Amino acid sequence: MRACDATTPRIADCSGSLYIDPRYGLRSNSDATSWKIGALTQLWKPSGGLRTEQAVTVSGTVKVKRWAKATVNASPEPVKKGQTLTVTGSFKRADWAKYTYTGFAGASVKLQFRKKAAPPTPPSRR
Repeated sequence: MRACDATTPRIADCSGSLYIDPRYGLRSNSDATSWKIGALTQLWKPSGGLRTEQAVTVSGTVKVKRWAKATVNASPEPVKKGQTLTVTGSFKRADWAKYTYTGFAGASVKLQFRKKAAPPTPPSRR
C-alpha cells in the first residue's frame, strides 16, 4: 500500500508498507537482521510512459524477525495444593531455509504462576 500527498507541483510526500513473503523473498535464516530502508522513485511523462527512475537509500532501518510459536500443557487439571504439577511444551521458530517451524535449541523459557482471578503479569524482557 502506498499513498502520496502533493506538497508542490513537483514534490510529494509518500508513505507505504511492504509485505515480505518468506517463501519468495527470504532464503536464509540470516536474513533476520536489520535492513536498510530504500525506495525507488519514478517520474512519469504526461502521456503515461516512464521518464526516469532512481533508487534511493533513506536514513533508517527496519528489524526483520522470524515468527515464533510456543505450546504449553500443564497436568493434572485441576491442580491441587501440594500436588506435583507437570508442564510440557515446545518452542519453535520459523526456519526460512526449510519453510517450516523447527525447534529452538538452547532457548530459555520462564513460566509464571498466577492465582485464580488475578490479573496477568507482563513478561520481563531479560
